[in-house]
Amino acid sequence: MIKKLPLFVLIAIFLVSGCALKPGVDTGDSASRTLTVEEQLAEANRKIEELQHTVSVIQFMVDNHQRIITGKETPGSRKGSEREDSALDSRNSGRNYQNSGRSNKALFPAQKNRGSNDFTSVYGMKMKKKRQEREAATKTTQEAMLDDNSPESKYKRAFSLYKAGNYKVAQEMFVNLSTNFPGHELADNSLYWGGECDYAIKDYLGAIFTFKKVVDAYPKGDKYEDALLKIGFSYLALNDKRNAEFYLKRVVEERPFSAAAPKAQEKLRLIR
Repeated sequence: MIKKLPLFVLIAIFLVSGCALKPGVDTGDSASRTLTVEEQLAEANRKIEELQHTVSVIQFMVDNHQRIITGKETPGSRKGSEREDSALDSRNSGRNYQNSGRSNKALFPAQKNRGSNDFTSVYGMKMKKKRQEREAATKTTQEAMLDDNSPESKYKRAFSLYKAGNYKVAQEMFVNLSTNFPGHELADNSLYWGGECDYAIKDYLGAIFTFKKVVDAYPKGDKYEDALLKIGFSYLALNDKRNAEFYLKRVVEERPFSAAAPKAQEKLRLIR
């Protein structure tokens, strides 16, 4: 433990540095440059005051270090601790703990633990914010899709409903799309899939009607032979083999190299 320095130590320090206080020697005019006794005393007093000030600062630092080591508190530090506990109480006032009598010291035994809790809290808040941002972005995208009245978006939504088995709603959307956008490149596909919806729910007459619209309205479309094929299949489902054979032959004759032609030939062999 470091004790306060006595006055004789200060005098000893002064004497060690006394060489700085000796009068200078000048061969030219020694009498005019030699300090008087009064000036030497004044200079010594000034030096002592400076040393005392330096020692007092060092002593303050030593005392403060000792208080930190031994855990002693000064009135100022106790007030600071009380302010910290009050701040913790205000932050934790809304929480319900299992043991309501538990003190802040028990809840937060060390500053390190408090820092860990703070980090977890901040990390959780950031994750929650990111999750909310993702949900908002997803919602915005879905709303944009619903608000998007382009034929492509409508076609995609209708096709998603078809794959999900919601054939009636999908059929209505497909037919409406082909009606509202008859010149669009997806119009014939949309009308065709409307017929597929009818076929899926075994509305074969409705399917024949829709597929024939595809054949009549889009003879050069990429769904022409598929529509002919499904007309034949629909007549077979109604046990109308004569009409079924007629449309299946049209597939083979008009589109012999299409993917629908082998399917039509297979059905024709079964009919015969």
